[in-house]
Amino acid sequence: MNCYPRRRIAGRQGVLFSFVALGAAIVIVGGCGLVGNTGSAERPRFVAVLIDETESFAKDWDAMLRAVGLVANRLGPGGGMVVIGIDDEGFQPDDVRIDVRFLDPSPLKSRIDARRLAQEIGALKRRTPKRPLTDVLGAIRHAAYFVNRYPHVDPVIVAFSDMRQTPRMPTAADASGLSFPVGTTVNCYFVDATGWQDWRKTVQNWQELLTNAGASISAESFHQKAETTVELNRLFPRTY
Repeated sequence: MNCYPRRRIAGRQGVLFSFVALGAAIVIVGGCGLVGNTGSAERPRFVAVLIDETESFAKDWDAMLRAVGLVANRLGPGGGMVVIGIDDEGFQPDDVRIDVRFLDPSPLKSRIDARRLAQEIGALKRRTPKRPLTDVLGAIRHAAYFVNRYPHVDPVIVAFSDMRQTPRMPTAADASGLSFPVGTTVNCYFVDATGWQDWRKTVQNWQELLTNAGASISAESFHQKAETTVELNRLFPRTY
């Protein structure tokens, strides 16, 4: 059975890599063509959402918030979320844009909680980074900190970002000490896959760093903007 998304980008060697549009966010979950855990009736999901606040994503801010709101509305009873901003210096207290929130375990009350959470997300205003830098790894460390705190739920990381760290991509030494709990999955949305050689290096770089830290991520975990809604609906299906 072919689990690859419909859109594919061909490499120089004729190898096809699949990239699905979703936005500037990383989602740690699973499914066909996606890496990760879709949760279960016994274990709800805790989703750490990363939203890119750098200048390159200013025009996509409203679209990103709508996508994050969709995730909030699909958490399900007992599900949790934290929203972390990607800026010029990660793992800072003010990077937590929406603090940890768990929905009520009852179906009816959880829907009310989810709607309120989505409204709060939709009202977020983009911060302006002080420097022209992008610290993606710092935001990922912040997400790892949160998912490690809640062992009773399935850990998911969703990143809305092109995953291009500036002024340079992180190395294994930079990621020293990074660790995810067992079962953590990562998906990235709103990526820009232009420039094949550079983009392939970006994908390989993050695959190596995050896999070594215990997360599950593959080339099919990177999604472009145009298919974001479709892929989010696949990852977070409506349950009511």
